[in-house]
Amino acid sequence: MPSFGETLKKIRRAHGLSQRHLGMKYGRLQGKEDGISPSVVAGWESGARKPSREVIALLCTSLSASPEECDELYLTAGFVPEHTESDTLAKVR
Repeated sequence: MPSFGETLKKIRRAHGLSQRHLGMKYGRLQGKEDGISPSVVAGWESGARKPSREVIALLCTSLSASPEECDELYLTAGFVPEHTESDTLAKVR
């Protein structure tokens, strides 16, 4: 299984965001007009910083991540995912 950092980097790149841009979006959700430092994002991606569930929820919003991408972030960080297969199936039906 990939690490949280590898997963975050993969999803961030898939959404076309730099570490700086993700830091800006994430920070603004917290009311920080200048965002957060790209070094914080780099810390998550390198494994130097461990995210909380709340951090992952804000990252999902900042990334405009799909439920499946969010679940992947939660799982690789060692948390139970927010969505289940049945939730995803219910949205499709």
